[in-house]
Amino acid sequence: MHYTPIFTARKVRNGLLEWFDALDLPHALTLNTDRSLTLPRLRSIFSRFCLHVDRVRHGRKNVQGVPTADRFLCVAFPEHLETNAHLHALANLRPFISCFPSAKAATGYLEYIWRQSTRGAGSVFIEEAHNDGFGRYASKGVIAADAPYFLSSDFHRQP
Repeated sequence: MHYTPIFTARKVRNGLLEWFDALDLPHALTLNTDRSLTLPRLRSIFSRFCLHVDRVRHGRKNVQGVPTADRFLCVAFPEHLETNAHLHALANLRPFISCFPSAKAATGYLEYIWRQSTRGAGSVFIEEAHNDGFGRYASKGVIAADAPYFLSSDFHRQP
């Protein structure tokens, strides 16, 4: 008897692309660490990055009381942990960018936050995600329903 899995890689990726559309994630990010890392360590770095983005946006050190719906929204996929660990992410940076006089200033500060989070290493590339092309690229490593990804709201602690 031949068994066909319920969750094929194609179905999982198509579901992710639909989810990205529903979340309205207009920015594509590549967050490089320039080193090898374990998945838990990369997760910790991403958590710290999300917290600092929220602190800029909300202008306060303690953002734990801010509802998740008002906080930084980002979905990130880890890649190449054993050589050059990095994240391909889709995010909504509009609220963050609105805190700065220009998009260039916001981008510069986002790079600063990433380097703080990685303790001085890495780089950030940002562009607008005009279609699902970057979503497909970011999720290219997803071959199973339990593939690793990070969701910024997973790091939100509620009071």
